[in-house]
Amino acid sequence: QPTWLRTREFRYQPGSVELRPSADGSMMLAVARWESIGVDSPEAWDRQAPYARRGRCSFVLQREDAGAWVCIHTHFSMDPDPVRPA
Repeated sequence: QPTWLRTREFRYQPGSVELRPSADGSMMLAVARWESIGVDSPEAWDRQAPYARRGRCSFVLQREDAGAWVCIHTHFSMDPDPVRPA
């Protein structure tokens, strides 16, 4: 599914980011809430009223030997039953 073509105004919700390091400091889990405006298909922007979408995401980060963090996995999911205009 072309998700990003159906999405506008994507942003992370302020204050929602949490960082959870592993016990040995070699990995980190970052989680956050997000919100955006969407439609059901990329072609629908002119035919459908956009609706608010919210969800959550996670990022698994791994520390390289030089100390830089590299994202090795991501996951984004929408909250169930997004609120759509009547």
